[in-house]
Amino acid sequence: MKFPTLFVTALCVIFLIGCNENSKTIVTKAIEAPIPPRVLSHEKYLAYTMVCADCNGSMQCDTTEQSVLSDEKGVFHFPENLKAELKQCPLIADVEMPISDTSNEMVKVKIASPAGCNQVTPLTSLMHHDMSLQQSAVEANEKFKREIITDMDACVDFLALKSNGTQEEKLEGEHLQEMAQHFMSSMQQIHNELNSIEGVKVTKKDKHHFAVHKYLSNIDIHTESINDKRYGKKTEVAPAQVNIASVSSADLSPSEINQQLAYLQALQNAKTLNVKEFFLGNDIRQEINTYADSEKNLVWVNNLNFTDSEIRQTLITQHRDYGQASPNVLPDKNISKQNGKFILSDFNNYYLKGDINLSQNPDSRELFTQLKNNHGMTFTNSSATNLQYVLTGKVAKVKGIDISAVFGLDGISSWHDAIISNGSILGRFLDQDDMEIYQLKETIYNPSILYPTQPEKKCSSLKPSGDQFPNLCNYLEIYHFTSGLNHLLQDRFIAKDVRIHANNDAEVADFLHIPDERGHNTAILYLSANNVHGPRPAYFWSKKDPTIGRDPAVGTDPAFFVGTAFPPAISPDTAGNFDNYRTSWSQKVIQGINVTSIIVPSDLQRKFSLPNKLHIAKIGDYYRFIDLREIGDVINRVGASRETHDVIIRGINKDKIKE
Repeated sequence: MKFPTLFVTALCVIFLIGCNENSKTIVTKAIEAPIPPRVLSHEKYLAYTMVCADCNGSMQCDTTEQSVLSDEKGVFHFPENLKAELKQCPLIADVEMPISDTSNEMVKVKIASPAGCNQVTPLTSLMHHDMSLQQSAVEANEKFKREIITDMDACVDFLALKSNGTQEEKLEGEHLQEMAQHFMSSMQQIHNELNSIEGVKVTKKDKHHFAVHKYLSNIDIHTESINDKRYGKKTEVAPAQVNIASVSSADLSPSEINQQLAYLQALQNAKTLNVKEFFLGNDIRQEINTYADSEKNLVWVNNLNFTDSEIRQTLITQHRDYGQASPNVLPDKNISKQNGKFILSDFNNYYLKGDINLSQNPDSRELFTQLKNNHGMTFTNSSATNLQYVLTGKVAKVKGIDISAVFGLDGISSWHDAIISNGSILGRFLDQDDMEIYQLKETIYNPSILYPTQPEKKCSSLKPSGDQFPNLCNYLEIYHFTSGLNHLLQDRFIAKDVRIHANNDAEVADFLHIPDERGHNTAILYLSANNVHGPRPAYFWSKKDPTIGRDPAVGTDPAFFVGTAFPPAISPDTAGNFDNYRTSWSQKVIQGINVTSIIVPSDLQRKFSLPNKLHIAKIGDYYRFIDLREIGDVINRVGASRETHDVIIRGINKDKIKE
C-alpha cells in the first residue's frame, strides 16, 4: 500500500548483520547507518543486551557465532571486517520478563530479526518466523503489514516512530507498540505453559517457533482485541486467553504438543509442490482438497443420494449461507461430496486452464515469472469464468504424524475438533511416503468482481424501490451540499446516477459516507477530480475520539468551507475533533464495469474495520461497495491429495459434526 504521509524512511543496511565462524576479533571502527541498528522490547531500548548473529538458525548463540553488546541506548554495531560473512544471518536477543504480574521470577523470551533487517524487536520475530517457513523477505513483510494492519515495514523502530514521527506515523507507532506488548505477553504465557508441561521434547528453536506460530494462527483475534480496546467497542481479549490450547476445547496433552512440533518441523522442511507434474504427470484424475476453519464446511449428510442442490438447501436451512445472488456471485468456498457423504471445500469446481501467459499481465510480469518458475499453473472457476488464479504451493511430508496436529497447529479448530486424536490408528497418517499436506497459495491471475450480499435485516431500511438487485446491498451513500461558507453537510442518500467524485468546479462537491462496522461516529471521503500527475488525491475525515458524542453546534457531521478552498476545508469550530488523511484513488475497467478504488489509511482500517482498499462500482442503477480480487492478491489454504484426504476422512469423528 502506498501513501505518502504514512511513510517513514527506515534504511536497512543488510551488510551489518551476520556471523563469523572463524573470528571473534572486534575492531574499533564500526559501520554507521543512517538509522542506527537497535534492539528494543515493547517498552524500551534494551541497554547492554547481547545481540547474536544466529547463522545456523538454532535460536541460541553458539561459541562459533559472532555476538556484540548493545550500548546504553540499545544501539549495536558488528565489526566492519566481518560484514561480508555476516550479511546472510538473522539476529537474536533475549528479553527477560516476569513469569507473572505477581512474581519476581523471570523467564527469558527470544526475539529474532531476519537477515537484512536493521532492528531487533518483538515484531521482527513475526517476519523471521514466516521466513523460516520459506517465505521470501517481500512475502513475509507484506504478510506482516496485512495481518498487523499497518503501512509500516516489520523492521521499523516503532518507538522512534511514536516519538518523532508525523501525526499519522505516531498513530502507526502507537499501534505497533501495542501489538508488540500483546505479542510479548502471549509469548511469555506460552513459554510458561511449555515449561510447565512434563514430557514435552522441545529445543530453544522449537519453543520459539512453536510459540510464534501459535500467535500467528490467531493473529486476527489479537489485532481485533487491540483495536477494540483502543476504540472502546469490546472488552480486550487478554493474552492469557490466547494459549496453546486455543484451537480446541480441551487442553493439549504433551503428546499432542510433540505432534504439532513434528508437523511444524515438516513445514520448515517443506519442498516446492510441482503443480504441473501433479495434474499432468499421469492419466489418473488428480484432485486437491482444501480445508477451511468454519463449521459450515463440516456438515455430515446421512442420505448418500443427496444432490448438490439438496445439499445447498440443507446448508441454508441450517443457517449456513451459500445462496447466490444476482448478478453472478462466486461463493468463497465450493461444495462437493466426498465418499458420497462429506462436504468440504475443494477444487472440484475448477477446471484446468493451462500454462501461465507472461504477456497477459505485463505490469505483474516479474511476479508471474516467479510463479511459473515455481511450477505454478492457472485455474479457472467453472461457474465464474472471470475468476482465474495461479496455484502454487509447498508439500510437507506427514508420515506417521497425528492428523489433528495439522489442523491444530494452523488453528483450523473445526477440523481439529472433528478428528479422532485418542491414539487410534484412525487418528494418524499412515506410515507411508505419499502422506502429504500442502501449503497452497492462490495468486489472482485475472481480476474478478465479487458482489457481497447482506442479510435482509440490514438491507430493508435502505432498499430503494425499483432496485433490480434488492439482495445486493452495500449501497454507496453520499453527502451533497452546494456553495456557501461553513455549510453543514446535508442528509445522506443512496447514490444513483450521480458523480462519485467531486466536481472540478468547487461550487459543488460530493462526499462519500464510509461504512462503519464498529458503530462509531461517521467518517467521510472526498475524491478530487483535479487533473494532477500520478494518482488522484483523496481526503478522509474522521473523528479523533470515537467516544465524542453529538456536538449540538454542528450535529453529528462536520462543517466545511467551500468555494475557493480545495479540497474543502473543515470548519474551525469542528476541526479540533477531526483527523484528516490524504491518500489516493484510481479507476479501471474490469469485466466491462468502471471500478473506483480508494486506498484506505491503516489507522482508518483499524478504526472502522475497513479493508486496505475500498472499491466502488455501478451495479444496475446504483453505486455499491464491492469486493474485488485484484491481480497479485493471494489466498492461502491448507490442502491434501486424494490419498491423504481419504485418511483424514477416515479419522473424522462424526459425533462432533452437525447433522
